Amino acid sequence: MPRVLIVDDDAAQLRLLTRALAQDGWDAVAASSGAEALAAFTGGAFDMLLSDVNLGDADGVTLAQAIHRERPGIPVVLMSGLPENAERARAAGFKHCLGKPFSLAELRAVCRTCRARPEASSPADEDRRRM
Repeated sequence: MPRVLIVDDDAAQLRLLTRALAQDGWDAVAASSGAEALAAFTGGAFDMLLSDVNLGDADGVTLAQAIHRERPGIPVVLMSGLPENAERARAAGFKHCLGKPFSLAELRAVCRTCRARPEASSPADEDRRRM
């Protein structure tokens, strides 16, 4: 079963995302802060990261970059209600940034894409293609 690390400081959103992805066959691990996410990541193997950009104690783009340094190639899906955050995420090389609010169908579609083609969401792989 593939594992996803879900990071969001909104408890209701975190529960919803965790439940939705668990129903889709993911082993969904929830973290409510950047610090909690890093601790979970170092303690286990994950197949995807799903993170809000605006976290109470961290920046989701910076968190995703740190995780990518440790595990290049892990698919990343970022979420934000601010268009400038989506632009910043894409500028950092992350192709998938869901604009809040988004539907569960949108979430499931991007997660299926990442699951089927993990290389399609990796800034590290993008860097390798440019070389």
